[in-house]
Amino acid sequence: MFILIATSVHSQQKVNISLKDFLERVRLNNLEYAAEKLNINIADAAIESAKVFNDPNVSIGYGSAEIYGMKMGSSIGVEVSKTISYGKRSAAIEYAMAEKELTKILLDDYFHNLRAYATSLWIDVIKRQRLYDVQMSTYQMVRELVAIDSLRQVEGWIGETDMTQSRVEAGIMYNELLNSEAELQHSYLNLTNVCGVSAADSIIIPSSNVIKHSRVFNLIELIKNAPLRRPDILAAAVGIDLSEKGLRVAKASNNLDIDIAIGMNLHKEAKNEIAPSPFHRDFSVSLSIPIPISTKLYNGEIKSASIKVQQSELKYKSLVQSMETEIIDSYNNYFKLDKQLKSYSNGLLLNAKNVLDEKKTGYRKGDTPFLEVLDAQRTYDSVLIMYFETMYNKSEALVKLEKAAGIWDIE
Repeated sequence: MFILIATSVHSQQKVNISLKDFLERVRLNNLEYAAEKLNINIADAAIESAKVFNDPNVSIGYGSAEIYGMKMGSSIGVEVSKTISYGKRSAAIEYAMAEKELTKILLDDYFHNLRAYATSLWIDVIKRQRLYDVQMSTYQMVRELVAIDSLRQVEGWIGETDMTQSRVEAGIMYNELLNSEAELQHSYLNLTNVCGVSAADSIIIPSSNVIKHSRVFNLIELIKNAPLRRPDILAAAVGIDLSEKGLRVAKASNNLDIDIAIGMNLHKEAKNEIAPSPFHRDFSVSLSIPIPISTKLYNGEIKSASIKVQQSELKYKSLVQSMETEIIDSYNNYFKLDKQLKSYSNGLLLNAKNVLDEKKTGYRKGDTPFLEVLDAQRTYDSVLIMYFETMYNKSEALVKLEKAAGIWDIE
């Protein structure tokens, strides 16, 4: 199969792996997925940030009442104060924890999509391998016919024109084969890149060209269970909870911040003649409560958060509706392709092969012209290509259906 390919990847190690091992490499080594995982660490840092509380303040002051040497005395004071924000910290922590939960589900959703994308790349590669095999087989057959024509020309059975015709056809097929090889090479690179392997060193090649795609599905059960399985639907549900916690944060931000302060002043002895005073100290306690005028008049933050709750609920319902449509479309497409694939197994492919074999036998006997063999070969190739495309399109349809339903058992 890889007569041409071997010359272009001689410097790279070919790694033959199964789909299961390939998807495991994607999970462990895909660079974009690795970057997405760091969002969990960012969410943890956000929780730590939300736990920050108001630190107490310490104030130290010095005062002097000396006036023109009248010995009025001096004082030094210390005050400890703290701002108490009721409910704000706990609301922020709950919001940050809900954000982390959402981040985890979004990471699952990212891998859910990545796995389906990687499997689609895998299917594309094995489909191109099969199509390349078809073209290679046809090219080898035409070369065999060209060799026969060469002998016939020498023996005088055919003329120069017929010989030239067969060589032209062989040249056209060779160029088509080169194009298919280039496309196959490109698909290998895509497959290698998605699992985080350097294409300069290794090339990932599927060890099997078949995906088991025969399934029996219950459409009603798929639709019923999908909201509990699909990460994007679960994320939308958590998004409602997150927006509700955001509303709580907005309400908590309007809670009054109370400032409490405790202070002590030490007064030095005043020795002036008019108002002498001994050394003494005094204590003070203060409570500062703001008057909530603007927060009562202007509560746009709470209104905005409340609207976001309604918005997240509508988005969830819309996403569920889209999910149902996606499942139904994928389900119908999968079984349509299943019926089409069975039609090729009901004699269409076999009949085309029998016609080709008869034409080739007749050609070797000298009873059938070269162009008739070529037409029969093209007809057979066309049917075979449609068969393979339908088979792999069914595999791709299975990927889309299971992705839409939130399930996965493809290997």
